[in-house]
Amino acid sequence: MRIEAITPRRPRLFYGWVLVLLTAVRGSINVGSYFVNSALVVPMQAELGWSRPLLFGVLTVRNLLMGAISPFVGPIGDHRWLPKLVFPVSTVLLGVSMMTVKWVQAPWEFYLLQGVVGAVGMALTGNAVLNGLIAKWFVRKRAKAIMWTNVGPGTGPLIFPPIVAALVIMVGWRDTWFWMGVITTLLLAPLSFIAHTRPEDTGTGPDGDPIGHVAGAAGRGTPGIRATASFTRPQAVRTRAFWLISTAGALATFGVQGYQVQWLPYLIGDRGFSQQTGANGVLVYGVFTVCARFFWGFWSSRYATRYVLLAQGLAAGVGVLFFMTVQSTPMLFAWAVWQGLCLAGFFQLQALLLMDYFGREHLGAITGFVLPLSTVSSASAPLLLSLLRDVTGTYTLAFGIVAAGWIGCALLCGVTAQPRPRSSSTTAGAT
Repeated sequence: MRIEAITPRRPRLFYGWVLVLLTAVRGSINVGSYFVNSALVVPMQAELGWSRPLLFGVLTVRNLLMGAISPFVGPIGDHRWLPKLVFPVSTVLLGVSMMTVKWVQAPWEFYLLQGVVGAVGMALTGNAVLNGLIAKWFVRKRAKAIMWTNVGPGTGPLIFPPIVAALVIMVGWRDTWFWMGVITTLLLAPLSFIAHTRPEDTGTGPDGDPIGHVAGAAGRGTPGIRATASFTRPQAVRTRAFWLISTAGALATFGVQGYQVQWLPYLIGDRGFSQQTGANGVLVYGVFTVCARFFWGFWSSRYATRYVLLAQGLAAGVGVLFFMTVQSTPMLFAWAVWQGLCLAGFFQLQALLLMDYFGREHLGAITGFVLPLSTVSSASAPLLLSLLRDVTGTYTLAFGIVAAGWIGCALLCGVTAQPRPRSSSTTAGAT
């Protein structure tokens, strides 16, 4: 009787792509939630009599709280079983934080639900956790995986505003909050219960290769292993690269959310465009910011990530300067295409750079320490830029600072060389 060796079969669908789908959907919802708040400000203000700073202030509270707790939730993505528990909890918190706004009567209730409960729900499966998971499942195809996960956030501005607008007309703002919570829960629940932390738990190695398989040759910007060692969080924090990447991230986030919320006031109030034309320009931006995920994914799979980040940051800064010169509709749409392609590409590239430089074993914990500085910068930008506009009477200084921030971000990324492990112990978790 002949006994044949049994070779494990590679699954038809590598589970890492399921996690990519989960990350993309959650990213779309996380970004889309900001547009839900924005779209519902006017009807809420009309019924409740609250000021716009009060209504928008909940986003600042949420961002600051997410930044404060991200160092504590980041290690969740590095744990073997915590994601299976935390993902469903996060889904419930996000759904409840939206559904229960239907019954708010006082500002403290709104801030508790959206500013606190919503912040915890988002942070539990925020970038620190999800990027840490993706890093463990992909090595050779990491650039492609990050590209697809970042398609999700890009769709948020395209998907959610039309849905919210239609619901407000049909059922009013209170029931719109309720149904957005239901939609969020239904979208995330199926994927939240099937999370695995690392490919070895499903019988495969990274990229779906057999366990122990070493793929390709190491190299910057080439297929194959993209990092030589996995740093622990204390080891990463002691490197120069960690602080350069963190500072670059803070400059970039200042030049995204705070800059974006000024677009329509600037186009309509300062440049004389109609409401519809300004909105159409932002819509064109939204279309091309989705395309940008593929654009930067292509280049990051071929060249060293830090040099791609250098190009992206310089292009984003040029886009801000271009925006300051927009005077006609063709110029507006040309700017929207350019800015859409280059503005938000930073975030997928930064995530890829962190994976490249610090490995996959402790990335959740490391990313959790990167986010607080970026979150404070993002939360303060809308207020600071608006204040500069009121003090000077124009957006020239405000947008000039944004452009300078992007250029500074680009230069920091360009000089951020890959850190070297200081001892052999750092290579224990080699990618």
